[in-house]
Amino acid sequence: MTKHQIEMTQYLAAFIEEIVQAGVKEAVISPGSRSTPLAMLMAEHPTLKIYIDIDERSAGFFALGLAKASLRPVVLLCTSGTAAANYMPAVVEANLSNIPLVVLTSDRPHELRGVGAPQAIDQIHLYGHHVKEFVEMALPEASAELLNYAKWQGARAVDIALKAPRGPVHLNFPLRQPLMPLLEPSPFSGEQKRHHVHIYSTNETVSSELLAEMLTLCHGKKGLIVMGDLQVAPALAAQIVQLSHQLGFPVLADPLSQLRSFGQNEYQVIDQYDSLFRFASVKEQVRAEVIIRMGQCLFQNF
Repeated sequence: MTKHQIEMTQYLAAFIEEIVQAGVKEAVISPGSRSTPLAMLMAEHPTLKIYIDIDERSAGFFALGLAKASLRPVVLLCTSGTAAANYMPAVVEANLSNIPLVVLTSDRPHELRGVGAPQAIDQIHLYGHHVKEFVEMALPEASAELLNYAKWQGARAVDIALKAPRGPVHLNFPLRQPLMPLLEPSPFSGEQKRHHVHIYSTNETVSSELLAEMLTLCHGKKGLIVMGDLQVAPALAAQIVQLSHQLGFPVLADPLSQLRSFGQNEYQVIDQYDSLFRFASVKEQVRAEVIIRMGQCLFQNF
């Protein structure tokens, strides 16, 4: 047992406990040497469900599917070097599809970068603009300041992944040897009292001022409200339907808009518009002067 192992265990355990408190329930791990402490501590956590996939590319898409089905952020973890590069296709897809992923890459410490160490590549901003946020984590320490830093970064990563538009975040962990964490007693045993960082998410709504401005700008005009791929909260759905009635604009609800079930008894909400727009006469009748768009969608058919 070394001082480094004690501090590394406390630091990483604080981070892991915080992402779990923030709502993460599943982690997909692609095992490797440098990621050993994170992987072992995740496996030690009593409520975090672990999946092992040695192929990083398939692991990335497996995590993508879990997050898409559960609407919760899923953690991806891999070792240093080219392993992290193999997550790129899934990260890009998560960004384009607004799927929350928390990608954790372990890395060589700074003194082993750029000196020819094996499995060392430049992992800073590895995924470029395909992630919502990148954080180069501090080297593990067990000071009160660094433990609070680890907790804050964990809670913040989950919060950013979940904020609309949802998407992936990337945290890079430089780790020094020895890489074996201390599991006895378990850092998650509950014997240590912890305080947690709480970031409260709110449902998206449209302000009354913006609604009033829309009504003024669109009054007397012919238009459409187009709902694309978007997680619509009930309050926002009610606002959209109310706006539709006030303006006389029909709502074209994409299958991924989450508005179809809300509007099933609303004649204003059209959920099978693709079949209607096959006819040129329908396109001509609904040709709009104004289009109010929410979420991701294509305009080519309107």
